[in-house]
Amino acid sequence: MLLKQALAIDPNYAPAKAAIGWFRVHEAAHGRNPVSEPDAAEAVALARQTLETGKDDLDVLWMAASTLLLLAGEPDVAASAIDRALMLNPNAALAWAVRGFVLSRRGQSDAAIEACERAMRLSPLDPLRRVFTMGIGLAHQIAGRDEEALGWVEQTLHAEPGYVTALRAKAALCAELDRIEEARAAVRQLLEAQPWHTVARSQRGALSRIYGPELAAKNANGLRKAGLPEE
Repeated sequence: MLLKQALAIDPNYAPAKAAIGWFRVHEAAHGRNPVSEPDAAEAVALARQTLETGKDDLDVLWMAASTLLLLAGEPDVAASAIDRALMLNPNAALAWAVRGFVLSRRGQSDAAIEACERAMRLSPLDPLRRVFTMGIGLAHQIAGRDEEALGWVEQTLHAEPGYVTALRAKAALCAELDRIEEARAAVRQLLEAQPWHTVARSQRGALSRIYGPELAAKNANGLRKAGLPEE
């Protein structure tokens, strides 16, 4: 990995440390192989290190926050990093999107939607727009608005058909809405992208650190109804 080569040259280079975590988060959402526990642990450790050495770097802060939220389940630390990032630049679209995920973790769905909508207004053609739309879908799902959540998930998939995080969400949501054929089709696509995917793995995935216990159980049941293997 080129980022590790950068750290071999300068072990204190905060942007490379934070970017390793963002890469692992991205890999968890798109990767053909699961993120190993040692790789996730390394990413989290590097993200923690950057909170001091990169405290005046906007990009370091939002990348570290996403890593600590999604790979370590530390919303309070992530929130503090995002607050500082937005003090440095109140117009940072990706920082607003990560704030949306933090707010969803805290059960503040409406505020999470507002944060992700602000991100879209700030960067309407962003190459990572899927983060914004998926964030809105997740917030609606946490609020129990499954129809609205599915609409945003499908918008995400329209832009990026192979986005496995959205495919998994679509499968669970369609199953809960008794749209079983659509749910099973989403599972087929999911398994084409990640043949190793199971209900158990989904429960250990990055988004499971945002769902509360009740929604996590509901999501798992939806995936079972959709035909995803248990183990």
